[in-house]
Amino acid sequence: DPTSRTRFAMVRGARAREAAVRDHRMPGCLDELGGERVHIPPKAGNVLQGRDDVFSLAWTSAGGYGDPLERDPAAVLCDVAQGYVSAPWAQARYGVCLDGSGALDEAATTARREALRRERLGAAAGASTQCRRIPAGDGELRVADALMLVPAADGSWYVCGRCRAALAPGDANYKAGCVVRVTPVSEVGLAPLDARQFLDEDFVYREYCCPGCGLLLQGDFARSGDDDLWDIRLFLAGATTAPGPESAA
Repeated sequence: DPTSRTRFAMVRGARAREAAVRDHRMPGCLDELGGERVHIPPKAGNVLQGRDDVFSLAWTSAGGYGDPLERDPAAVLCDVAQGYVSAPWAQARYGVCLDGSGALDEAATTARREALRRERLGAAAGASTQCRRIPAGDGELRVADALMLVPAADGSWYVCGRCRAALAPGDANYKAGCVVRVTPVSEVGLAPLDARQFLDEDFVYREYCCPGCGLLLQGDFARSGDDDLWDIRLFLAGATTAPGPESAA
């Protein structure tokens, strides 16, 4: 799951001192300030700050690991209670819903997560009934938390670890069998920014989901014209499918 970005901003004419005197407290966020907000590129020079200006630096956080919809709702609830994430963000990204008292709403959480999985599949939502399923068996290899390499009668296959949907033959890129959702990089994260401030080319964020259950298997940043990153190349010993010329033994 992608992280937020480090962001630099200068709020011209924010008058934070006046606001503190008036309200008897310091402003807690940029949205409480007036003035004009100007985003500043990394390592910019000759940036002058006046008495009524406020300079803001927001650090990037660590990226998430795994599908956010698979995370224990109790752990998300704990994050909300400690102020790490807001209740709206917990619902939007983790699919975790709270009731009026701040407790976990289990029924709403289940429904929300299923709706988000269907949204991932989009136009390919009917693919779940057409997917080939390969049951667990001897000799299979766990490639990642939710990705298996499984021997079958017609060679080895990459298989979703959640629903056992076959994704692609073992000598191919497993992402070829995924449903792909593409998002402009400027729209990724808590505070979207114009990526042209930092990048000379168009970059996108690609999410690769299982066509059978909507499980998020991988997320990659790439130039919009690039092929899918082939980051896993394995060959299962004893399988009938031969590895490609660039595959790792």
